[in-house]
Amino acid sequence: MAQSAGTRPDSSTGGSSKVTVKSLKRAARNTVTFHTPDVPAGKSVRHRIDVHALDAGWRNLVYLPGAGAPEWGSGSLAQLSDLRTSKGMSCTLDPAITWRWANATCNYTAGEHWIEFTVTVPKGSGTTPLIVDSTSNIYTGSPSKGSRRDAASFKVGSGPLRRLNQLLARDGSGQMFAYGASEEGSLSSDEYLVGGGWNTYDQLTKLTPVTERLWYPSGTPASAMAGNGELVGRDAAGVLWHYQRQFSGNGPYAPRTRVGGGWNIYNQLIGAGDIYRDGKPDLLARDTTGVLWLYKGTGNPTDPFDARTRISLVYSATRAVRQ
Repeated sequence: MAQSAGTRPDSSTGGSSKVTVKSLKRAARNTVTFHTPDVPAGKSVRHRIDVHALDAGWRNLVYLPGAGAPEWGSGSLAQLSDLRTSKGMSCTLDPAITWRWANATCNYTAGEHWIEFTVTVPKGSGTTPLIVDSTSNIYTGSPSKGSRRDAASFKVGSGPLRRLNQLLARDGSGQMFAYGASEEGSLSSDEYLVGGGWNTYDQLTKLTPVTERLWYPSGTPASAMAGNGELVGRDAAGVLWHYQRQFSGNGPYAPRTRVGGGWNIYNQLIGAGDIYRDGKPDLLARDTTGVLWLYKGTGNPTDPFDARTRISLVYSATRAVRQ
């Protein structure tokens, strides 16, 4: 990448110019240091970002969901205020941390700089992992490989992880719809179509009670996403199929995998949640004689269950149970 740093040609037919070539190696020497402590619910904390600018340039700051964070609703997770900068740096601030592009855009001269502001989290906010992502550029224009990106992770809120759950509903034609949460504890009236053909199954259950729209970076293993609403469905032939959650633009579920046949010996299947507290969802199955069986989860999307374990027997019409 070259920027003009000299004179124009002396005439229309000849002359000389001087250019400065700024390599990607040089760009990497423009560094940033984050000071972004966690912000508890109902509190305000100062965040600071130090910039070592070998070259003049511009920088964006944007707050993004951290790995495993629920998709944000329409509200603001936190507010930014009291922006201050070093001499030679000027910034514009978008104060609401929500699903937006940039919270701050700064221009600066070469030298040592800093940006500082207050982050305030509302009372009662559950914990949400966040990333503050900084993109800088020392080049004119926007070269695709000329930007440098840096990021730091922290958390806002207190207590249990903030959840924005979904409701799944299958209609009579076999179409499945998802209803998202607009805020904590409320369900949006909006719906989107997951897909058709779900009437293939005479038994269909989530393995865990929680169905969330979460964010994970590309390449995250499926085991890290377990326990967030995977589905199992049994077809008319007695074959059980497993649907692994995925968090991408390709829909909420990955293509199904075959668990195995012979599941028509059961008259009820139900997701048991995480009975073993190992982060892997389990399945309960009741056979036609009233025996209850437990299938311990493995966390492996292609082989999701261990061999079954008999856990109880219903032996009278009054539902007395012998453990």
